[in-house]
Amino acid sequence: IEDVSIDEATEHEEEVFDEFSSIIRTTNTDIKPTIFLTANPGGIGHQWVMRKFVDRQFNTREDPKDYAFVQANVYDNQRLVEANPEYLKKLEALPPALKSMYLYGDWHQFAGQAFTVPDECIGTPAPVKPVVYWGGFDWGFNHPYSFVLFAKGQDYRLSVPVTSKGRKEEPFNVGKSIKELLTSLQINQIPIFSGHDIFRSDGRRPIYKELAAGLGASAYLREATIDRVQGTQAIRTALTTKRLIIDPKNEDLIANLQRMLINPKNTEDVLKVDANDDGLGGDDMYDAFRYGVMGEMQASEPPPKTFDMNSGDYLLQKIETSQNLPVNPWEY
Repeated sequence: IEDVSIDEATEHEEEVFDEFSSIIRTTNTDIKPTIFLTANPGGIGHQWVMRKFVDRQFNTREDPKDYAFVQANVYDNQRLVEANPEYLKKLEALPPALKSMYLYGDWHQFAGQAFTVPDECIGTPAPVKPVVYWGGFDWGFNHPYSFVLFAKGQDYRLSVPVTSKGRKEEPFNVGKSIKELLTSLQINQIPIFSGHDIFRSDGRRPIYKELAAGLGASAYLREATIDRVQGTQAIRTALTTKRLIIDPKNEDLIANLQRMLINPKNTEDVLKVDANDDGLGGDDMYDAFRYGVMGEMQASEPPPKTFDMNSGDYLLQKIETSQNLPVNPWEY
């Protein structure tokens, strides 16, 4: 097979493209096997098509020279516009998201998009003192871990001054990296709300113990409110009311939010997307952000007392509250 054409590429998973890439070949040195794709923004394959062709973010096995993107919109087809001006009028009358997608070919505003980040929500945060800080965290080893720092001042606006992420790092080193980040900002003893997976032992030492050891006194870990629908609604409210401001240097977070799709099986939730084998794509930064947004109310509370896990006080409090208490990091 020397040439393959895939229509509506965003309606397919990345595996379809990879499968064709693996079988396209020729013995004719005068021919370069080529895959041609046509696509509109949106759909289940939006993230991988946008990554490869629009944002041009490649893994180590992908050669940028092998990928080319030709932006096109209806105005490029003058013969169609002249022959059928009513079609152009229909596109111009579409709702904003559909208009952006079908009329202008905008890959950052599209139908099925879960969130739109208004321009007013991107800027340099300057919360009114005193400021409360907290974090959202999503653990990952093969797929990336993500940390999002939140701040709220007396003006009650939420801000995200900084984020961080990494991959294939041991939990202790991840905690240490976050500690160094917080120390550089002169921030300490803040709560970090995390997914519940780090608290499970599965017969091994729980990940949160290693994280806590790396974090030291800079932060303490708490179980996040992980309800996906509640989190989605809280983020939409923060964005639509423009109560949130994200520093523009946090490009990964902004891009991740704008790539999230509405779950077709539950329109009150977003579609779960996993990173690929190279850690690209996925919703890890979104999950960390969601945990942080949901942790706002608890973040204003004073730091709780820490307990030695071997003490009777810790066991008693754990039974009474049925939750993971903040752990004394120095016991490790």
